[in-house]
Amino acid sequence: MSPIICIFLHLLFFCLFNYQVTCFSSFNTSSLHLCHTHESSALLQFKKGFQNSFDTTISARSLDFHDCLTNLELCNYSDGSYEYFCRQESHAETISWKKGTDCCMWDGVQCDPSTGHVIGLDLSCSLLNGTINSNSSLFLLHHLQNLNLAFNYFSFSHISPKFGRFPDLGHLNLSASRFSGQVPSSFAQLSQLKSLDLSHNYDLKMPNLEMIIKNLTHLRQLHLDDIEINSVVPHSILNLSSLTSLSLYNCSLLGTLPTEIVNLLYLRALNLGENKYLFANFTQSNWSSPLEELSFKSCNFTGRLPHSIGQSKSMRILDLDGNNFYGLIPLWIWNTTEVIDLRHNYFTGELPSSVNQSMLSNFKFLHLSDNMLNGSIPSWLFALPSMVYLNLGGNQFIGQLSTELVSNSLKVVNLSHNNLSGTVDLDMFAKLENLMVLTLSSNSLSVLTYPTKSNWSNLVYLGLSSCNLSEFPDFLGGASSKLGFLDLSNNQIHGKIPMWMQNLGLDGNIIYIFDLSSNSISGGLENLPRKRIKILDLRFNLLDGMVPIHILNGTIFLASNNKLSGEIPLSICSSSQLEVLDLSNNSLSGGIPSCLVSSSNSRLQVVDLRLNNLQGTFSLGIKKCDWLEILAVNGNQLEGPVPQSLIRCKYLEVLDLGNNKFNDTFPYWLGTLPELKVLILRNNSFYGVIKSSKAKDPFPKLQIVDISSNNFSGKLPRRYIENFKAMIDYGDDDNSSKYVDVSSSYYQVSIVLTTKDIDLFYEKILTILKTLDLSNNKFHGGISRSIGQLSLLRGLNLSHNNLTGEIPPPLGNLTLLESLDLSSNKLTGQIPLQLVSLTSLECFNVSQNQLSGPIPQGKQFNTFQTNSYIDNSGLCGFPLPVCRKLETQQLQPPSTSKLENHSLFEEIHEWEAVLLGFGCGLVLGLVGGCYLFLLGKPLWLLRLLYEVKFLLMKQRRNHTRRHRRERRQGIQQ
Repeated sequence: MSPIICIFLHLLFFCLFNYQVTCFSSFNTSSLHLCHTHESSALLQFKKGFQNSFDTTISARSLDFHDCLTNLELCNYSDGSYEYFCRQESHAETISWKKGTDCCMWDGVQCDPSTGHVIGLDLSCSLLNGTINSNSSLFLLHHLQNLNLAFNYFSFSHISPKFGRFPDLGHLNLSASRFSGQVPSSFAQLSQLKSLDLSHNYDLKMPNLEMIIKNLTHLRQLHLDDIEINSVVPHSILNLSSLTSLSLYNCSLLGTLPTEIVNLLYLRALNLGENKYLFANFTQSNWSSPLEELSFKSCNFTGRLPHSIGQSKSMRILDLDGNNFYGLIPLWIWNTTEVIDLRHNYFTGELPSSVNQSMLSNFKFLHLSDNMLNGSIPSWLFALPSMVYLNLGGNQFIGQLSTELVSNSLKVVNLSHNNLSGTVDLDMFAKLENLMVLTLSSNSLSVLTYPTKSNWSNLVYLGLSSCNLSEFPDFLGGASSKLGFLDLSNNQIHGKIPMWMQNLGLDGNIIYIFDLSSNSISGGLENLPRKRIKILDLRFNLLDGMVPIHILNGTIFLASNNKLSGEIPLSICSSSQLEVLDLSNNSLSGGIPSCLVSSSNSRLQVVDLRLNNLQGTFSLGIKKCDWLEILAVNGNQLEGPVPQSLIRCKYLEVLDLGNNKFNDTFPYWLGTLPELKVLILRNNSFYGVIKSSKAKDPFPKLQIVDISSNNFSGKLPRRYIENFKAMIDYGDDDNSSKYVDVSSSYYQVSIVLTTKDIDLFYEKILTILKTLDLSNNKFHGGISRSIGQLSLLRGLNLSHNNLTGEIPPPLGNLTLLESLDLSSNKLTGQIPLQLVSLTSLECFNVSQNQLSGPIPQGKQFNTFQTNSYIDNSGLCGFPLPVCRKLETQQLQPPSTSKLENHSLFEEIHEWEAVLLGFGCGLVLGLVGGCYLFLLGKPLWLLRLLYEVKFLLMKQRRNHTRRHRRERRQGIQQ
């Protein structure tokens, strides 16, 4: 080997050796940079400020089932709740934080490898429960670059201004952590911020958005969902040239959106959903941004979809749910590669018969429900290889279903509420091995439910309502232990509930919906699933037997219109989950448990036990009542007084005690209930004078009052009538709700009202329905004129009392009145002419009184029959016998018009002529009579008298004809 080569090798070895030593030394030095003592102490002190007792899965919000279906990749099915974001079980990151250990090794802590300073802190979903005050040791970590405190519980405390004192902070996430108040203006000092997420803090406000973001020019992500901004979209957003993602969902944005926002060069995601007062015009926009995700959900945008949106060639997700778009779905929509959500709009027309499926190889989600689409369902929808979710419900699709179901990735298929026809064999869906949801409800389909090759191992939801089923789908017996939603309502299923139903939903902790209503199912309830059923609907069947104890641990139990018998189980009082109990129209007996709504953990909102055989004293020992809204026990045999403990039910809206044997005075103390809208005491044994309530404004929201068929006496309750504010038009009625509703959407309030001895069933109570029924009691005295101010009344019944006096003319102010019954009293005088103005009046009855005079004519009074007036001997006019002339003249109504004044003036002149003629005739008659009496009957005098009489009569007839002719001419003018 030459000396030169040896020297070269030695030098090379020396260099390599020194390089390794240098590298090792450098690595060693880096690893020796432990967490700084003061920062370790600050973290431990920060940990002490919290208790990790918030031991449930944290989420921005709980999802209901339908939300879950649109977020399948984010959903867990456990215990009936669907949570997202924190999908895994949350755990306290701070458990690993222990004194004497390197804080750089602690969970959630990131250190700079060269300096050892804490630069990152990720405590999201860490069960932190407490507050972060301005003196928190968190603000001693001056080198923080990344801070994530999302999905914790900070007790609705305010965000400290010191969050704006981190000079190097690049990423800040405080989302879904229960902050409140206003976002501090100090956030404007975070000049290095690249991402800011304050979403899902529902009590947080940010009216200073423009001032804050003006300095945040490096922002790439800005997410402020569910924060109240309540202002126009600031133009300063257009200065955020690096912005890639902007989400201002449900921020109460106002005014016109600057459409230049779609020209931001790097913008890929834009979410402005749930801003109902935001206006945008994209027709002239040039979509130059590489937009991939766009959501205008529930923004009330209207018109046809602008073609300009289709200019974006990179669209993956398009969400236009809940707007007012109409017309055909443009073809450019089908260039969207992953998600299309156009539900709740007014789109029409057919879907394309074919698309470029190669562009849709990654397409996952199509939601077109609740539009007006028609035509047949194209087969390519079932052939997309990545399709997960397909919802075409609530449209007008026709024809038969394609049997070519190729896409094995489908998890959700909803074709309900269309006009599909033909026979469907469920075997065709068995090919979809991942199918979780299938609903074919409310079509014209005949579904065959005896598949032999089926694999339903993943089935969670099956909807076959109104599918012409005649028997239970037995394949479910061995199909799916995950089933949590079953809807077989509105079919012709007969027979008993099969035994295999006991095993449904074994893999879950709960069955969410179990609906067998409106069938012909018979037998008992012993084979219902053993799992807790949250919503159980068995209405309108032939079920009998007793109510099993285990089914009362759900949330909603509806079993009306069956043949259930026996007593109400006492165990119902220990149910802390039950909110709606409807056992009406059965054959239940015994008494009502006194603990029904008095249990301290009771959450009952609705108790409907109408039309049973319940008996005994109705006693409720209520000490606390924060939930009850509906209490209906009409049509039983309950007796005794009304339980006064109901006064504690401050949210009670409907109290129906009718058709029982209650024996009590009027429960005036109910006047203190601020939400009471319906009070029915009819057909009991209530008695005595109606006492005034001690409340300042008793019964302020009462709109339906029925205390008929009792033994109430005294005068009509004038003070109450004058305070029925819900029956008076103040010009500010809130019509936001069309029906009287309760918190639960699964129960609809219904009542029975009586008109002309006919019971009318109201399946829903309209908010405009205002009625007052005091009939069949012993009230005396006059009808209060104050009733005339109840201008929103639709029905008034004061019949079968001992009322006297005249019908008050102010009743003519009740222009919305549809039924007026004053029959079987002792009313006198005439029927007021003002009642002619009641143009909505359909039922009118004043029979069996002592009325007299002519019946008013015109409008609705021309439609009433004789039975409306019988047994009033002094009444006349249509439809009774014609009035005499004097009575007809008395009928003329007073008027203030010029024409009527002119007519009155003419009548005065006519009477002057008559009286003049009468006077002259009287004088001549007396004189002539004397002559005739004294002198006999000279012919010349008789001839003279007849001539004078003839001239006077002719003059009077000419005068009358002239004035009648002039009157007709005046009327025609």
